[in-house]
Amino acid sequence: MQEKYMLILTDTFEEIEAITQVDFLRRADIKIDMISITGKLQVTSNRGVTVLADDLIENISLKEYAGIIIPGGLPAAFDIRDDKRVLDIVKKFNDEKKLVSAICAGPCVLAKAGVLSGRNAVIFPGMESELLDANVKEDAICIDDNIITARGAGLALEFAYTLIRKIKGKVQEKQIRFASVDNLLREFILKEENNG
Repeated sequence: MQEKYMLILTDTFEEIEAITQVDFLRRADIKIDMISITGKLQVTSNRGVTVLADDLIENISLKEYAGIIIPGGLPAAFDIRDDKRVLDIVKKFNDEKKLVSAICAGPCVLAKAGVLSGRNAVIFPGMESELLDANVKEDAICIDDNIITARGAGLALEFAYTLIRKIKGKVQEKQIRFASVDNLLREFILKEENNG
């Protein structure tokens, strides 16, 4: 059975941070389920975009999943942070060295779960105090073994590419990246890679 990943959703989630991950991971043939913690499949974003989650958190079997992705959005990230079920999943997945990832305000969930102690991480600028005892970095995206964090909505696409690279490798990441840009941008990317 192909391993799959979960993306946690609750009302007021940040659209681009969530949907971009689902879109691009599926382009890379990575199975990802949108999991609602609201008790209903319909979840509405910060800007009134309603999506239909694939399942409810109370119905899932954790052994089917190889990792978790947590988008930001406020107060969504705080609602996720305060959900014991999600915290337990984050702890369990980290203990099992499964992928644990979050973007924007989402890393506050990882911090509350206790998995960032002594680990490198980033969060949306101005929210650094939420990271408690993590080693707060200034990078756009931070990879610390099985934990990947990103700073904000403007990095949603790079975050997706980083997840694809972590899950499927550099070749698959590059294929997806190049499939989503035109030739001029491809040439720019290749030139930048060759320059350093």
